[in-house]
Amino acid sequence: MRTVHERILRSTRARRSALEALAAPERPRLAAGVELAGRYRGSGFRDRRYLVCRDDGQWVQLTPLLYQVANALDGERTVAEVAATVSRRIDRDVSAENVALLLAKLEELGLLASRPVEPGSLDLLLGLRVRKAWIPAHVVRPVARTLSPLFNPLVVVAVLAGFVATEWTTLTGARLVGAADALLTRPIEALAVIAIVFAGVLFHELGHASACTYGGATPGEIGGGFYLFWPALYTNVTESYRLRRSGRVRTDLGGVYFNALTCVVAGAGYALTGWSGFVAAVAVISIIIVEQLLPFVRFDGYWVLSDLAGVPDLFPRLHAALGRLVPRRPVAPALADLKPRARRVIVVWAVATAIVLPLQFVLMLFVAPSLAASTWFELRDVGTAVVDAAGAHAWAAMTLGIVQVALVTVFFAGLVGALVFFVQRAVRATARRCGPSRVRRLPASFAVVAAFAAPVAWSASQLRIVHA
Repeated sequence: MRTVHERILRSTRARRSALEALAAPERPRLAAGVELAGRYRGSGFRDRRYLVCRDDGQWVQLTPLLYQVANALDGERTVAEVAATVSRRIDRDVSAENVALLLAKLEELGLLASRPVEPGSLDLLLGLRVRKAWIPAHVVRPVARTLSPLFNPLVVVAVLAGFVATEWTTLTGARLVGAADALLTRPIEALAVIAIVFAGVLFHELGHASACTYGGATPGEIGGGFYLFWPALYTNVTESYRLRRSGRVRTDLGGVYFNALTCVVAGAGYALTGWSGFVAAVAVISIIIVEQLLPFVRFDGYWVLSDLAGVPDLFPRLHAALGRLVPRRPVAPALADLKPRARRVIVVWAVATAIVLPLQFVLMLFVAPSLAASTWFELRDVGTAVVDAAGAHAWAAMTLGIVQVALVTVFFAGLVGALVFFVQRAVRATARRCGPSRVRRLPASFAVVAAFAAPVAWSASQLRIVHA
């Protein structure tokens, strides 16, 4: 979602487009499929914000004046007539030139019929990269409608009570040890647990879709892609921005709620059958719940905090929020238009994020050599086991080995990719600060790379590899 500020309208490009709009004989109209959805409810901004949905499903956030201009575009009014209509509606004089400037911004956002915009071309709220739809919306929606009664408050209370009871009764030391021993010695059971966990991950996405439906909005497709360099699933629930704050938060938490429901079902299965694989599944899914609730990256907890603050996205305001810690420093424009409560929430989140993420990154640098060594030996041993299992026609053990190789490879490749990505970003940011001079940029960039390489080199020097 993109916030439109008045200062953008003063740009040279906007003025040029405005003059062209004034000279053009066409009567401006909204692009096909554009829907004016009304006020952004539960907003953390000082002034009102309004929502518009494009035909490709992407949402744009507009100021009241821009929204009034968009609302006046019927394809019959000229620019001057639109200006007169908007002036009458807001009881304030708006000139034709001002409307032309605003039309230029609406065109840039892909809301006007005069300039087609390629779907997905804007980096708006919940924009997902490298994604591919797996389950189309017309399949997701009836399933979500069927599951939406699970969000009835009485059902929610019962499920949460069952989840607490399941955690208390299954995740004890003796049961976990027994489950781990069974997974190590019985390939069939290990494969079954992996299948349950992956089914729980898909059920998580249906939780978002069902919560969106329960609130009265319409979910989209479920698909997969990459978050940084790790594979991830997603559910298109941008329609939830039609809902009140409570409905959006419910949609954010719908995934972990369905994970809790999966744990309850697995706990009931363990109570009925005594199969330790259910205990292992509960343990893994519980870890996923904790991970999803962390607000430091764009997992479910991040969007919960974002919706509670009433701000569509937090990361664009991270630098401005940290600047609030500097005494007598003026409030940055990114925070100036927010309510005091929303501003405080973002500042607290920014401080915690600025501590947690760098620490995690430094830890990744220190453990990278040992992870590389253990990954190599793990892949070698599992590869040998796969070959032996294939020779012995032990198909379950062979399949489990292949799955292990795939998971370890994806995890380590993602770790290396994330490290390289962050180092590249740091080098580019340093180079920009040093200006165009190569005399300053090269030594500074080298110093950044050396700073990241030092903990890796030190950790590698401490390795004592003993492997038979």
